[in-house]
Amino acid sequence: MTAAGRVELRRVTKIFPSTEAPAVDAVDLDIAPGEFMTLLGPSGSGKSTTLNMIAGFERLTSGEILVGGSDVAALPAYKRNLGMVFQQYALFPHMTVAGNVAFPLQRRKVDKREIARRVHEVLEMVGLVDLAERMPRQLSGGQQQRVALARAVVFNPPVLLMDEPLGALDKKLREQLQGEIARMHRELGLTFIFVTHDQEEALALSDRIAVFNNGRIEQVGTASELYETPVSLFVADFLGDSNIFRGVVRERAGGRVLIGDGYELTVAGSGDVANGVPGALVVRPERVRVALPDSSAGSGVNALAATVQDVVYRGSHRKVLLRCDVGVTASSLEQMGAESPVTIGDRVLVTWDVDAGAVVPVARPAAGGEPVEQPEPSRSGEPAVAG
Repeated sequence: MTAAGRVELRRVTKIFPSTEAPAVDAVDLDIAPGEFMTLLGPSGSGKSTTLNMIAGFERLTSGEILVGGSDVAALPAYKRNLGMVFQQYALFPHMTVAGNVAFPLQRRKVDKREIARRVHEVLEMVGLVDLAERMPRQLSGGQQQRVALARAVVFNPPVLLMDEPLGALDKKLREQLQGEIARMHRELGLTFIFVTHDQEEALALSDRIAVFNNGRIEQVGTASELYETPVSLFVADFLGDSNIFRGVVRERAGGRVLIGDGYELTVAGSGDVANGVPGALVVRPERVRVALPDSSAGSGVNALAATVQDVVYRGSHRKVLLRCDVGVTASSLEQMGAESPVTIGDRVLVTWDVDAGAVVPVARPAAGGEPVEQPEPSRSGEPAVAG
């Protein structure tokens, strides 16, 4: 991998004149050459603004952006030599497919024969050679986005930036293009920086993910690191479904427990949550089991009595929604293939192994160092899974 593809953000901050709070707040991030880095977060979290500052479409308020070791913050977008793919394609409607792809090379005064060779090469990569003479209006949305991808990589940029490039496509086409983007990344070896609010998309594509919240990065890591060992309540709730039990972590002989309102749960892997500090135990639904109420939980297992509220069919699995007797809601995933052993109204025992969850702090440090209470997680259309 060439060092030209390294991207480094140093205390990057953006404050818009119309707002007091920073849209991007002192962000630090190192992206290795050839890495697929995804900036993930909800709307307004600062991920697209960060990408636009890397691209040169937004000026920094303060900080540094280094590409290949050189600070590019003062350079206009056209001098940064970065590829860019937008959500809305941004194709020239008066040019053919080949003309759109050739445009960056023509601007760089590349020899005509070399232009023809490179255009054919990238159109072959995206499967559009036979459509080279069509106009954008004659293409489907997926085909137009392939043209945009081809145009962004035809001049061999060290870094390719993508701002929600699949957001306008339906689910099936999104998944198809996700596979093509992953293949292009492997074949080209470029640094990809990809913005999305779609958690599944981020998990499927990325080498690493930076999770944004309120202009700051909450956590950076691989998909498995973020999913299995979140460091904050926001990351745990935003990245996938979670059962969340709030309480206070206490030392006990042989281990630690989380004491909540009416329950005590044995915890393992409690991370940075100190003794006596409010915390939340995060347990993913696929790690939760539902058993008959007279079943024995056994040692090394947490157990709560509950009532089945709903059983939701999800195609490859069923989601069982539960109301625990201690007042918290929970959920469990059952793989399809057999009849569900439970129905709405059944009394059950909800269990999980003590090492199946992660404990995160309820409050996270603010920019000034004071703790900030994290919001109660919720998901539209389903009961909040919280303690």
